[in-house]
Amino acid sequence: QNNTHRHQSAQHHYKKEINTMKLLIQLFLIATNLAAPIIAWSNSSPGNTNKGNQQHIASRRDVLQTSTATLLSSAILLNTNVKPAEASGGATAGGAYLLSAKQRYNARVQAGAKALFALNSTNNFNQEAAVQYFTPENNGEGSWSDFQSAGYLLANAFRRSSSTAPDALPSVKGWKAFAADVAKLEKAVLKKKGKDAAVLWEVCVEGLDRYLELVELPPVRDL
Repeated sequence: QNNTHRHQSAQHHYKKEINTMKLLIQLFLIATNLAAPIIAWSNSSPGNTNKGNQQHIASRRDVLQTSTATLLSSAILLNTNVKPAEASGGATAGGAYLLSAKQRYNARVQAGAKALFALNSTNNFNQEAAVQYFTPENNGEGSWSDFQSAGYLLANAFRRSSSTAPDALPSVKGWKAFAADVAKLEKAVLKKKGKDAAVLWEVCVEGLDRYLELVELPPVRDL
């Protein structure tokens, strides 16, 4: 039941991210579509040689630039202020999108990774902290619920083509392998099997380091 609740929560977050990125793209397309005809008109009008007409053209260009800047600024604000997750994984390939994804998800991934590592960093598995880490209602930064969302989306941003299936990406494969190990750890925690949990934690940390390398982050001990 807890797994179903957490899965539904992750799906809800993911849908919010997709919708926000769609809005961002729509705003950008509106701005660029506005630019093309106005700039073409201002550049091609044969009678625009006197001072008055030149000022008129400049005025229209100023309006265009202001409108475009406003649209893009609104998109950026929407893109950066939504919480906890507001961008679709893999909407575009590489470059600016990867940079945006890093800015958006790196801190959340690191927070989740450090919280997981802290469960047994002193070789004394903390059952109480582990229960809190996996509690579905705990979906803030540093929880497994938030780490699940941010970790997958960051992995999905490491692509060279927007048409590449997520499951074909090495970073996504690394994330899924790590998440499968964490699922086993979670079961041990919920069953209060401390010794098993400590062993599984070691496996999770190894998988976590492999994932972190794939998304260009240092090992969890160095975070």
